[in-house]
Amino acid sequence: AIRTLRRTWTKGGAGELQLGVAGAGDLDALRSLPPPLNRRVEQILAPRKGSRTWISVTPFVPPRFVKARGANTLMGQVNAELASRALPCAEQVDELPWNAERLPLRHFVRRRGRGSAPPPADIGYAIRLRFAKPIVGPLALGYASHFGLGLFESVDS
Repeated sequence: AIRTLRRTWTKGGAGELQLGVAGAGDLDALRSLPPPLNRRVEQILAPRKGSRTWISVTPFVPPRFVKARGANTLMGQVNAELASRALPCAEQVDELPWNAERLPLRHFVRRRGRGSAPPPADIGYAIRLRFAKPIVGPLALGYASHFGLGLFESVDS
């Protein structure tokens, strides 16, 4: 359907919008892209055998207030997000320090501007997830994960 679309318009008559397909295909097609794209795809998807360790690329914004104990701890919320995607629970969830490598994550927009409920707390975490067995990505968790927040990359070699 997207490939057959020729033109569209905006509400209010601002003119025609242009549309371009950025990619199509299955995971193997993405993995077969030429360098350097294939290396980035491999980090986001994990190697074919999967990865046990994943690290934040964009901030994880919890969908509920983080509590010190119970189901709404950081680990509890991460595992609830994983369970809702039929993925295994993480054995370990580590909050990472804000060092020079991760500091840019603090500057991401962590809430939607209009027409949507904001997250309960405007806070993002840089975290590392460790699993008992390797899993294959992509892995995106938390508030606004469908808009790019909460994206993880594999760090296993």
